[in-house]
Amino acid sequence: MAAIEVPDWYRTVALVGVDITGEPVVVLLDSTGAIISVMKGEYAGTLKNVQVDSQGRILMIPTDPADIWGNAISMGNAELAARLGTIQRFDNRGQTLFVDSFENGDAHYSTTLVGTGAAVAITTAETRFGGFALKMTGGSTANRSAQAKWEIPYGALSRSGLEVGVRFGDNVEGIVVEMNLFDGTYSYIAGVYFEAATGKWYYYSSAGTWVDSGATMLESVSEGSFYAIKLVADFPNNKYSRLLFSKQEVDLSAFAMMKSLDASAPSLRCIVEVYSDAATNGWIYVDPLVVTQNEPA
Repeated sequence: MAAIEVPDWYRTVALVGVDITGEPVVVLLDSTGAIISVMKGEYAGTLKNVQVDSQGRILMIPTDPADIWGNAISMGNAELAARLGTIQRFDNRGQTLFVDSFENGDAHYSTTLVGTGAAVAITTAETRFGGFALKMTGGSTANRSAQAKWEIPYGALSRSGLEVGVRFGDNVEGIVVEMNLFDGTYSYIAGVYFEAATGKWYYYSSAGTWVDSGATMLESVSEGSFYAIKLVADFPNNKYSRLLFSKQEVDLSAFAMMKSLDASAPSLRCIVEVYSDAATNGWIYVDPLVVTQNEPA
């Protein structure tokens, strides 16, 4: 293809605009000849630059102009998803890796039952989302516990979260929420234990023991409500991150997790466990379960 001939004056032309004061400004070009520009919008009568992210993409929240009362509406994607019916409504941080509200049964969970009357089963008696929940009943003898466990693959080693919706029944001594991550070389255990009688939260320490975190539940636990418990662990740095329970958020970032050599295939194991009071059967209802990755700090 023949070269395109252009006159000399073409090489000397400058595209000129004006700034906010009316002074002339030369429009800049990058090395490819593309115009470098700053998009402007107006807010409360003042010109504002349109914000972009680190990739140069424009940050934008689509909105309806107003509600029926004439108030301006601003709704992000997380709120839109919640209104469309997602079961992940308590804490929208992190990217969803796994969700379950037991509509398809419990065949993919393994259980450990200890003591007389211990059981884990699907129920329709009490639910938070849909028509089903998981009822977990601790035994009345021996260790007096019931555990549900499941394993999922994870995309990358990241700060991860486990959210559990819990409705407390009678005679509950405590519950455990735990994540055990295997990376092919090590295993990492992040777990919390809620002691119902005292309202205290314990974390599973780097020494493999339950240690008082110093956090206490700020409200009494009602048997008529589902509470959301969310544990977030910083697996790349072998540290806890935070714990959320209802309206309470606790900083656990000062605590290290238990790390040990383990050549098991990479996976993320999640555990929910209930303990009964002495010589009685205590139970909880679980609905839903949510696992997240890439949680923010």
